[in-house]
Parts: sequence; C-alpha cells; structure tokens
Amino acid sequence: MDLNGKSTAYDVLADINYFPATGKVISTEEWKPRYLGVRNEFTRKMTVRDIRGMEDKFSLDENGFKFVQLPSKHRSTDDDETIKTQWYPEVSEVIKDL
Repeated sequence: MDLNGKSTAYDVLADINYFPATGKVISTEEWKPRYLGVRNEFTRKMTVRDIRGMEDKFSLDENGFKFVQLPSKHRSTDDDETIKTQWYPEVSEVIKDL
C-alpha cells in the first residue's frame, strides 16, 4: 500500500483464519483444520499490505504494534541457548526503552 492507500505489487490477497471471541477454551479439533488451511465460516479473504518504507507511520498507541530496528550486528540463531543469551537480553532492553 502506498501513502495514498492504493495497492502495490507486493500486496497479497490471503485467506485469514480466526477464532471468534467466545470466551471458551478452543479444542484441538477446532483449531487444527484452520491451522491446516481448511476454509470455513471463520475464514476471510483479506489484503496483507506491504508497508516497507512506511514503518514509521505505525505506533503502539494507534495501531497496537510498532516496528523497531535493532542495532545492526551479527546475531547467531544456531541454537536455543544462543538465542536466549544473545537475543533475549537485547530485546528486553528494547522493550524497556519503549
């Protein structure tokens, strides 16, 4: 989507599966077909927008999310322990700063 709200070549029309807010616990039988992409009354076609270059237009207060650029440095994702020791502390600090 460009700044005028028009579609771009990178926008995608996709089936989005969701669960209605019923307040009840969802069983495996209910979520598994949706996870596997089976269409039902809780599937909607929606446009997934490419917002590259517009990341600064979104805020936590207005949109419920915000894009954050981590400082550029090499980070290993080879194993869970490395992720816990390298990524978690850095992401925790970014969240605290926000």
